[in-house]
Amino acid sequence: MKLLKEFHDGNFDLAIYGVGFEERATHCAKIYLQKKVKSIAIGYDINTDKFNYQKNKSFFTANGAEVYEGSDISCVNYLDKFLSTLDRGQPKNILLDITVMSRHRLAGLIFKLLDILPPKSKISITYSLSKFVEPPPGNTPIRSLGEILPQLTGALGDLSLPSAVIFGLGYEKGKASGVLNFLDPSDAYIFIPSSPVKKFRKLVVKNNSDLFDNIPSDNIFDYDVCDPYSTYLTLRSLVLSIKSHCRPLLIPLGPKILASLCVILGKELYPTLPVWRVSSDFEETPINRVASGIKIEYTIEV
Repeated sequence: MKLLKEFHDGNFDLAIYGVGFEERATHCAKIYLQKKVKSIAIGYDINTDKFNYQKNKSFFTANGAEVYEGSDISCVNYLDKFLSTLDRGQPKNILLDITVMSRHRLAGLIFKLLDILPPKSKISITYSLSKFVEPPPGNTPIRSLGEILPQLTGALGDLSLPSAVIFGLGYEKGKASGVLNFLDPSDAYIFIPSSPVKKFRKLVVKNNSDLFDNIPSDNIFDYDVCDPYSTYLTLRSLVLSIKSHCRPLLIPLGPKILASLCVILGKELYPTLPVWRVSSDFEETPINRVASGIKIEYTIEV
């Protein structure tokens, strides 16, 4: 597989969207649903009364999308059954909108597509960047920590080698440092997101200030959220350069576009590279996020 320099934005065989309670859930769909391709919209079986969920669901239904609601696991099974109805003899072009999908959900869908589509197929990822929203007050509770997918648990590898954690930082206070203290790796690397939403990066740096005193400057990277191609190359280069002398572990906090790239890299280096997620489970307060008008997109060729 390879990440393409240019985004493939036409002639899709299937478009997959997310139904969520955030207002921005339909931002990308309002552009691509006009192309009249076969579309499915995958929703949730919880929080369906929050904010814009029912309005978003009605939008997809009114525009001809097939709506499916369920758990993360059932959604992947649904997609698997749906793809089995397509002609698998020819390469497919799939659009996947990850804007309002959980990390676990987007990981499962991306991994399934990479696993099942025929060679030369293209998966085009689209993501609507939100306007700035204040982070939750205080330290974010961590209720679960583990692989983003069972397939991305990662092999144990050479246990004589030290471990190294590669973080993508978010703006939640105490989340990254809490995980780092719990895992106590021999080394740590952090990726700081930059985007046109300037306030976000400022709070990422402020709310993770305790990390910068303990991590060497050579282990700190800035990445442009709007440039997934360059971010993927930097991340891949780092993993390959350190895996000869340590056991890397990816934990993509922050913008979900990084989480999607980590899943792709985990699949590429399968089964040696673990990709984990950090979750507050049901203790995280639902937040309505509004589209900034900026789409972030890239295409992976199987």
